[in-house]
Amino acid sequence: MALKLKRPQKNVDLCLDGTLRSAWQEADARLALLRKQRFGDDRLNSPVKALAQEVIDLQEQMKAETVTFTIQGLPRTEWADLITENPERDDTPTDKSYGFNATAVAGKSIPASIVSATQNGEPVEFNAATDWDALADEMTDQQYEEFFIAVLNVNRGRLDIPFSTNASLEMRPSAES
Repeated sequence: MALKLKRPQKNVDLCLDGTLRSAWQEADARLALLRKQRFGDDRLNSPVKALAQEVIDLQEQMKAETVTFTIQGLPRTEWADLITENPERDDTPTDKSYGFNATAVAGKSIPASIVSATQNGEPVEFNAATDWDALADEMTDQQYEEFFIAVLNVNRGRLDIPFSTNASLEMRPSAES
């Protein structure tokens, strides 16, 4: 029997409406403050519940505006060729830490690694070869870096079998709880 390898994948979520994040942060901060200041019974027209609902509504709006990109590791030889073709630049400290020209490798490896895009579980029309550059140009450095880190993780990260403490605790016999 021939072994069939499936290269590792990682998802990156990108909220297309960055203004929702700041609105959520503001509402969540107001909620935290109100919860600290809360006195008495919530049935006495407390604004806390209404503000909590606003935070939840903003979370739902963010989910609706989020596209999930699936990043898949490149074949070993393709990754090695990419690194070899883009050696580190002497005047760039970031390149020194990676051992290659991070800007060039990111620019080529991210679109080559995107295998799908979905929104609310449904496929999104997205061709990484033609659509990535325009989308990337509108991103912040932090958003772009999330994609690059995902690419690095699937190509250079460790692939140990993970262990979930949460699942282990949940599955333990009730006598041990």
